[in-house]
Amino acid sequence: MKHIKSAAIMLCLAIGLAAARAADVSIGYFDTITNDPDIVAKQTYYLRHNLMFENVWWDATNYWCGTLLPINTKVTVSTLGRGSMLIRWDGGSLKIENINHTKVTMATLAKRMLSPNPVPIEKFGEEMARNITSGSLVKGMTREQVIMTRGYPPGHRTPSIMTDNAKWVYWSSRFITETLAISGGKLVEGRNVAQ
Repeated sequence: MKHIKSAAIMLCLAIGLAAARAADVSIGYFDTITNDPDIVAKQTYYLRHNLMFENVWWDATNYWCGTLLPINTKVTVSTLGRGSMLIRWDGGSLKIENINHTKVTMATLAKRMLSPNPVPIEKFGEEMARNITSGSLVKGMTREQVIMTRGYPPGHRTPSIMTDNAKWVYWSSRFITETLAISGGKLVEGRNVAQ
């Protein structure tokens, strides 16, 4: 009986360690963005990260309010211009407007947002994939997991996401900011961040 209990405990520990390792796995998210081809109109893509929108447009400042459009949603780029893009999916359409706060071009913004293939979030394990898809930030998430969950913070207040011991500043509205602390490549604290 003692051996059965010991074996059960060891199995539970092994499962817990495997889940922790899966959560820390990198899928090469940022390299993929760099290496993928540029986005073009009239093509189908998948969202690389969640976004929240109100009405029929999304300000690329990335306000976190409204309706969640989850990562890996299949979309078609109807139009792509210098300052805006129109995407469509089953059940809706959305005009993306690149406001100065992003500090990137529309082509870069489109490439950060859209992927020719689904993002393999299942490699992080079931629980982390669920957190990412639902837009739930959790302490210990890696940089890439935070971006998949929340999108990019606007560049005028977060000039680099690769700096360690950094503060990433997001907005939930024009007047309310949410600051996330990143240290050692992981999310360590922030408003609305679960343990």
